[in-house]
Amino acid sequence: MKKILIIPLTIIFSGLVSSVHADVLDIGDEQVGIVYQSDLSATEFEFLLPSSSNNKYTCTGNAGEITGNGTGKVFRVKSPNVEVANRKFSMMLTALTTKTKIRFRTTGICESGRMIVSWIQLIN
Repeated sequence: MKKILIIPLTIIFSGLVSSVHADVLDIGDEQVGIVYQSDLSATEFEFLLPSSSNNKYTCTGNAGEITGNGTGKVFRVKSPNVEVANRKFSMMLTALTTKTKIRFRTTGICESGRMIVSWIQLIN
């Protein structure tokens, strides 16, 4: 009788997402440069810290850097559902338009050169 080897789908598909591990960081007193939601999931968006920010926030090499209205570090915010994502996106837009500083925590995971963010706070 032949034995069938069952491989969990997470192992098969894990190679499709470019992810690496980084340190979990609590990052504070930062000014937001750009907030955008490209063709990501409805529960994800990205933001950029301007180049004046500390460059220690990195994933692998320059993969987390983009250029546009300036150069800086790109972070990706992921949420468990659309409602939470909308609240976080609204907070980031508020920070951007009012020039309020933010504080946030990374998860220790990088995807496509972006550090993944778990929570965000606006600080006065």
